[in-house]
Amino acid sequence: MNPKIRKLFIIALSLNILFVAGYAFVFIQVKHKTEQSALSIQALEESVSTEKNLQFLKGLIKETEDEREKIKSYFVDNEGVVGFIEEIERLGNIADIFLELKAVGIEGDAGDRALRLTLHTSGTFQNTYYFLTLVEHMPHKLEFTGAGMARLPQSGVWEGNFEMSVLSFSKK
Repeated sequence: MNPKIRKLFIIALSLNILFVAGYAFVFIQVKHKTEQSALSIQALEESVSTEKNLQFLKGLIKETEDEREKIKSYFVDNEGVVGFIEEIERLGNIADIFLELKAVGIEGDAGDRALRLTLHTSGTFQNTYYFLTLVEHMPHKLEFTGAGMARLPQSGVWEGNFEMSVLSFSKK
């Protein structure tokens, strides 16, 4: 073989090897960047999805705020005892009876507590019955554990003694 052709062949072969190596290098770099881009896009999509879910949950929390407050109003906690007693007294005024709170206490263990009230009433039978009806229609789970009524012969006034437990008493 002619030395010129041989030299030309070696140069062409070297250039081909160099071009193939360059092409392989560029191909690997592009492939690597494509994979990195795909991972970045996936992470971004996950982030956007998480953000959308978070916004949805925030909206849901805000949307259900009134309902949660309504549900919360059905329970009496330690801080709401005074308000609950004032509500009972207000119902006594509405029913036009004399109402005296004899005792207030918390009964039960830490897992199952109830607010216990002992009430004394004085008034007409109809008004006392009306008061009990109002109390029963309060949005709390109540249980009357004792009740007694008697008519005073000299005045015709009905006196009542009632014991009740507020079972919707929360542990807070």
